[in-house]
Amino acid sequence: MSDLRLSIARDLRDVEQMAPDLHWQAMAAFMDKDFPGGLALNMLGPSANPELWEARYEAAEAEVWDSNQPMTRFSDYASDQVLSEAHPVYVLEQWTRIIREERQQPTGLTATLSREVDYLRGAIDWCTRRNEDGELAWPEVTIMADELHRLVRAMENALAEGDRLDASASACFKDDPQTESGRCGGRLVRAMLKRQTCPHVALAKQTQINLSQLLAHSPSLAKQHKSCDQGGRDDVYRCQKCEKMYTTAEYWLAVREHYEREAG
Repeated sequence: MSDLRLSIARDLRDVEQMAPDLHWQAMAAFMDKDFPGGLALNMLGPSANPELWEARYEAAEAEVWDSNQPMTRFSDYASDQVLSEAHPVYVLEQWTRIIREERQQPTGLTATLSREVDYLRGAIDWCTRRNEDGELAWPEVTIMADELHRLVRAMENALAEGDRLDASASACFKDDPQTESGRCGGRLVRAMLKRQTCPHVALAKQTQINLSQLLAHSPSLAKQHKSCDQGGRDDVYRCQKCEKMYTTAEYWLAVREHYEREAG
């Protein structure tokens, strides 16, 4: 249960932290010829509860029918709609609504990212509670956790951030008496260093100018920007399960142990 609670809490934190950067990523991708603004703009766009949207559409359609007006407007009402599980507010509001119904906590407040994150964070204990048999009292929580994790990965892809699995199939060898093998066995991921505060990024945000354009028009700033810490991959590996950190040497020991075990 603790792993599930930790996973949900961590994903909610990541969604909340990445959300403000979607605006700037959308501005940076405004020249995209296929989709100006890119995935980030889609994530910033409005979302609607499918059932509520359908009910409103059918009500509008019925009104048109009753007035004998042509149905041209409603022939393909969803042609520009995108059904996606990668929309932050849509995913969060969907689960907030379900949990509120289960707990009989209705609200008339408009769904916002911060409001939904706050509610879900406060409901983690309720979502992960167990019954007398030790089973999850609300099994749907595992589905919610999976969707939140997919949302985080989608946002990371849109922002080009986050950890990605190393190509090898190495596993954490930290002692864990609760497992059959006696080892943790979690997957090891190469850590990503966050981009450090950069005055040029801050200036671009302040002036609402694309960073590449700003640097292109100012050779002196471009020269300074080359020395800014842009983050990237670090020579440290983290276990996705127990959070143990490995140096490069320790990591390759884990890789060696894994392949020796597979070779039998």
